Parts: sequence; structure tokens; C-alpha cells
Amino acid sequence: QDFDFGLDNVWFWMKVPVKNQSNSDKKLYFVIENPYLDLVHVYQVRNQKIINDFGESNYATPVSNRLIKYHHFVYPINILPNHADTLYVKIHRHFLKVFAPFYFLEEEEFNQLKSDKNLIYTLFSGVILTLFLFSIINYFVNFQIYFLYYSGYLICILGSVLLVEGYLLEYFQKLGFLFSIYNWRNVFNILAALSLSLFIKDLMLKGAGNHRFINGVFWVSIVSTIVSLILMAIEKPFYEHRWHQ
Repeated sequence: QDFDFGLDNVWFWMKVPVKNQSNSDKKLYFVIENPYLDLVHVYQVRNQKIINDFGESNYATPVSNRLIKYHHFVYPINILPNHADTLYVKIHRHFLKVFAPFYFLEEEEFNQLKSDKNLIYTLFSGVILTLFLFSIINYFVNFQIYFLYYSGYLICILGSVLLVEGYLLEYFQKLGFLFSIYNWRNVFNILAALSLSLFIKDLMLKGAGNHRFINGVFWVSIVSTIVSLILMAIEKPFYEHRWHQ
């Protein structure tokens, strides 16, 4: 199911029933498919008693420390035969839209989901990297700078997509460099837009290179990009050290 709470800055609770109608124990994986939640806290309740408190996690929780080593939030749920439990899920996300698709999968289905997604994004990455390599080769053959701009656009788009899907999450958690994980996605998007703008300017607007208005627009874009990146870098230490105060 998809739970779209809209844009808000409050806590949300979900009450999710889960049933086992078979005559044997069942193990399910409760998957919340959103790698960038600021907080997710899951409780398993049986007969009005909490039998599992899975604790708080968020996007900065190292993948290696999670119950299931996966970039989305996954919780193993054991259910008794012919029994029903309830999951209470607390979700929070600062500033951004709260969107938390969730579903229950058996172990084989969960492993198949991971395999399918890995295959899809491996193929996607292969296509983008092939185009990137082609652009780099064209630059060294033709020495036209717009090939470098286009290759920069491709790499930034690839980084943005993989970050949104959570595939680079673990690497940026370990890196912890300059920007927060949230803002690394924005950095890739901004640099992709800038690279594409420079590509258009150098290839399609080459004849207007001396036009004062066009040059002014692009200089404003470049300065705005630099200012945005500086503000994002400042936000990381502010968020880590001053936010709670």
C-alpha cells in the first residue's frame, strides 16, 4: 500500500494489522520503501502487549547496523499459527513530503525484489556509463568542451537517481563529507542542471556567445549554484550541532 501524508512536519502513526491464517509459524518481512525517513519506529503488538520494539532508525543509521542490511527499512515479523498481530509504525520526516509505501513479503519474495531491483539499476547504470564513456572519447577526438559538459550531466543524473533509490546510501554514510545525505541528492541535481545549461549554451547557443543578456543569465546561474552549494555545506554542521538547541 502507498501512504502519502503530504507535506507536513509532524509525527505520523500507522496501525497495520498482519494475519497468519496457516497452521504453522510464518515469517514475513515488513518493508517500508523510503530510504530517507528522519525517523521510523516499529512496534509489534500481540494481545495488547509489545512483543517486539524494533527501535528507532533513520536515513543516517548505518546499513551494517540495521536488522536487515538493506537501504530501505525492513523488519522481520514472526507470527504465530492462526493468529493476528498489529504493527504500530511511527514515521517522521523534516521539511519534506512524507511518502511511505509499505508491504509484507516472504523471504523468497524479498530476495527476489532485491535481485530484480539490482538488475534494473545495474542495467540503467551501464547504459548511462556507456554514454558517459562515449562523450569522454568524443571530447578527446574533437576537443569540443560541450562533450565534457554532457558527460558531467550524465554522471550527476546517475548519482541523483541512485541516491533517490538508496543505492549509494551506505557509501555516503561512510563518507560523511561536506553535505548531508539529503543534500547530496540536491547537489547532484543542481550540478546536473548546471552541466546541461552549459552544454546548451556551448552547443546550441554558440553563435550567441557574445550576447550580453545570455551571458548575464548564465553567470547568474553559476553564482546561484555556488551560493546554493555553500549554504548546503553550512547546513550540515548547523543541523548536527545546533538543531536540537
